[in-house]
Amino acid sequence: EAGMYQAAVAQYRNALSLRPGFADLGLELARTHVEAGEPAEAFAVTEQVLTVRPDWADAMLLQGLAAYLAGDLERAGSLWANAAERHPDEPRVETYRSMLARRLGEQS
Repeated sequence: EAGMYQAAVAQYRNALSLRPGFADLGLELARTHVEAGEPAEAFAVTEQVLTVRPDWADAMLLQGLAAYLAGDLERAGSLWANAAERHPDEPRVETYRSMLARRLGEQS
């Protein structure tokens, strides 16, 4: 399975080298990193995606998820709060924030 993810990462990176401003490819690359258990890489890719499309809810939420999975709960909370402010009607924001609240409650 790891080889499958690495092959996908290589293909997305190749595609991005041909179309560097194509944010959708970047988001798919970030998702692949999350699925492969590589949240730090996913976070870095979402940073690049958000320079191209700074207000894209999908990228903002995925960046928060990458921070969460990397164990940076404070950053995840901040990113999701920002997403909630910019996209108040986005239902996924509250799902992620609830997930964070549960985890923080478990750590108390």
